[in-house]
Amino acid sequence: MANTGIFWINAMVERIQSAFDYVPPDIVNDVFWACVYILQWACSITGISYEALNIWLFIIIQPALIAIFAMLWLHERRN
Repeated sequence: MANTGIFWINAMVERIQSAFDYVPPDIVNDVFWACVYILQWACSITGISYEALNIWLFIIIQPALIAIFAMLWLHERRN
């Protein structure tokens, strides 16, 4: 029984990996650094620090947007 579970998990992992075979191996690294450069550019324009911009984006704005869209979705679902 335990072997069946492990086989199922391994099969799922292989399917997921094969779905992303076309993705270049350095894509995560490249996207990360592109985002860092965009944040640094935004900092140079706004005059706030990189750390402050991160706090605004990922601690304040992103959770607020998630909450707003969740409330809008629930409102629409009730109608």
